[in-house]
Amino acid sequence: MRRSTDHVLHAIKDGIRTVRYTIRAEVETPGAALPKSVASIELAPFIAAGSVVGTPALRAVDGILTQVESLAADVVRPQGRGGHIAVSIDAFLAPDASFSDLLYEPYKRLLAAHAIRNALVSEHALDRAQDGFQARQGNGPGSSIAAACASLTLALAEARPIRKIDVSSGAGASPPMMLAPNLYCGAVLGLVTALVSRDPALHGDIDAVQDSVISVVDVRFDRFKQALSGKSPAAELTDQFEALMPFLP
Repeated sequence: MRRSTDHVLHAIKDGIRTVRYTIRAEVETPGAALPKSVASIELAPFIAAGSVVGTPALRAVDGILTQVESLAADVVRPQGRGGHIAVSIDAFLAPDASFSDLLYEPYKRLLAAHAIRNALVSEHALDRAQDGFQARQGNGPGSSIAAACASLTLALAEARPIRKIDVSSGAGASPPMMLAPNLYCGAVLGLVTALVSRDPALHGDIDAVQDSVISVVDVRFDRFKQALSGKSPAAELTDQFEALMPFLP
């Protein structure tokens, strides 16, 4: 029952966030984020230079949408989102796991770490990633940490939870992040999860751990891309994880 409720909630929130993403993109670069048919007919008078409806009005609507999104989450699930930066792989394998609760905030933090101010992350896609991950894992433990976390990376890359990135807001991001954000973030989050699973004490310095992982993924990103496009992506990503983990915190 909870998964069904979650799917409905996530569809609503994704819709709200899609509108909010467009509004924020308009604030950065008026007209750039809208389909031409919409921008030229319905909204062109409002986003044109010198229009009486400008950035303050758009930001006001942005704030209202944020409040509506928060209210929708509180009504359906009053206890709120977990908001963990990183958790053990066991949390993803738990029968009552929710990838949305476990991963939405880490995605937003990772995007923020690359100075990306406006991006659209789909919770519905995180639901699909959970389905793919659990299908590979058989809904239970049994794989090595490296294999399970590589499977997590693969599920995230396939589900593509990052749907849009406003290029104008990501000037400080690394090229791999901008060119293949879903594989990039999946690799970083998968490796961070593997390291925390191996040594829970790393929770105390998780920001430094993530910084180290980001540096490694930046350098070795081509190998992750090759693994994803290989004949056996799960096995090849596992090989990458096993090669890297001994040299990371």
